[in-house]
Amino acid sequence: MSIRVAQFAPGRMFHALADRQDLIERLVRVSNGRATSDSVVASFFAPGVTLWAIIEDDALAGLAVTTTAMYAGGSAVRVLDVVTDQGVYERHAPELFAHLEAYARAIGARWVDFEGRPGWIDWAKQAGFKARRVVFTKEVAS
Repeated sequence: MSIRVAQFAPGRMFHALADRQDLIERLVRVSNGRATSDSVVASFFAPGVTLWAIIEDDALAGLAVTTTAMYAGGSAVRVLDVVTDQGVYERHAPELFAHLEAYARAIGARWVDFEGRPGWIDWAKQAGFKARRVVFTKEVAS
């Protein structure tokens, strides 16, 4: 089983998502009524938003959505949403976050951060994140 994480090229987005409307619908469901399919797709084109493909065995198995957030001490790659096929996140979260950390370093961001449910605390701590309020933060600058 192989995993790849790749940044979507805007021109390839609709082609890649055409067969995976279910991933968009799952993002709509987790929005608790704040989003529609159209608004989710439109948000992928918002300034500062980056869409990532999680590819398992050459098939699109998930999406990660990030933005760059500015804080007093520097910038962060903020993970807004991750939606995957059953079990993909659990199997490949380390690879996903390693890729996002490399991206953060490449753009000069100091941190990668995300909000998560309480069940992620143990994994986040093992991965080097520190709980600060309700946001998990990991410094990626050297």
